[in-house]
Amino acid sequence: RVVAALALHGVGALAALLAEGHGFAEIVAQTATPGGVTEAALASLRSCPFDEMVQATVDRQRALIAQAGRG
Repeated sequence: RVVAALALHGVGALAALLAEGHGFAEIVAQTATPGGVTEAALASLRSCPFDEMVQATVDRQRALIAQAGRG
């Protein structure tokens, strides 16, 4: 529960900063500590096929929308 609460807090803070107009790269540069948890999380994301995952999600959503439009 503690980890989930911390993650939720972090996501909320990120959303608030993005809503204020801060860019993702700016936020990372200002908050990531070398050897810290943000750096570790970003390294993990960079090592997985993140772009492909997002593209697959977008493609599937488009297909479902198109399919719903035919029904």
